[in-house]
Amino acid sequence: MATADRQNPIRERLLEKLRAGKDWLPGAKLPGGRELARTFQCSPVTMDGVLRCLTTQGYLRREARKGTFVAPRAGWGKAGNRRVPGRLAGILATFQEDILHTAEAELHRRGCGALVRCTGTDLPAALQAVAELVARGVRGFIWSPLSTPDYAADNRRLAEAILRTGLPAVAVDRYPEDVEANSVVSDNTRAAALLTRRLLGLGHRRIGLLRHRHGSTPADRQRGWENALAETGIVPDPALVLTVPHELPVADLVRQVRKWLRATRPTAVWSITGAPLGAAVLAAAQAEGLRIPQDLSFATFDEVVASLPVTCMLQPLAAIGRRAASLLGDEIDHPSGEIHRITLACTLRKGASCSNMVAPRSL
Repeated sequence: MATADRQNPIRERLLEKLRAGKDWLPGAKLPGGRELARTFQCSPVTMDGVLRCLTTQGYLRREARKGTFVAPRAGWGKAGNRRVPGRLAGILATFQEDILHTAEAELHRRGCGALVRCTGTDLPAALQAVAELVARGVRGFIWSPLSTPDYAADNRRLAEAILRTGLPAVAVDRYPEDVEANSVVSDNTRAAALLTRRLLGLGHRRIGLLRHRHGSTPADRQRGWENALAETGIVPDPALVLTVPHELPVADLVRQVRKWLRATRPTAVWSITGAPLGAAVLAAAQAEGLRIPQDLSFATFDEVVASLPVTCMLQPLAAIGRRAASLLGDEIDHPSGEIHRITLACTLRKGASCSNMVAPRSL
């Protein structure tokens, strides 16, 4: 299991200036958030999170319509140690059920209730849920970035809405790519490299990758595919990557996969999901008269229903839920001001869907 926690460097630099006492003495008013963001070369969202964290920890005090001021030194580092009874956590359930169930169980074990809102990939619904949960008195959030066509802008808006609440939050399953945020995810890059190495070890050199277009997970898994190929001295062929939108109808998806198999002639393929992508590979191979694994080796992330055991990379979904809930509980009780980016190892399960490479069959 691999984890990565790191201090927020912006927080540390601002804290150093406060401790030095040269620019801002206790009682001094700080510049506005946007001006500070320019000074520290970060986004306004990141700076706002830093100011909120330091306020929670007693270094700063914020007054409505007046600004942010340096707090008396006697209270520095002390305000964040208060426990708040009657805690509730808000969960925006856009992720897999195994994560949701274990997150709820861990929150309850820690004496924290959970209010769940199932928003799917609907940004307005997610934004409305954030406001509603704040009104209900939640003390923090577990959420997941959305897989939408305009995912970068949509997730920036969602992350900003959550950060503006001033409450701790942990992203799961995926992470926002351009916002500093706590997250607990699978170690997708390493897992994808391991899956690719499995196929390389069987003699395959033309290894196709089927992925979705949007979000951090597809990009990280493609990076693992590229890394494993590069280790073997193989220059990744962009033609061997088929990228499809999340919302593509199943019939169109299978049609695209069939066309791709004919055009690129891979000897092995792996998909970043079991369903719908893995299922589409199986359907396309059958339609093309390709036998698995004799004509085409096949592997996937997560499980997929098939007539034979499929080689797959299993994600630690339950562990992601537990770790995220534990992290959120810790941040509610004792705000740290750190950014925790935690990655958990996946497990490779070997199946009968992969075999040693043979001469590729004509399509």
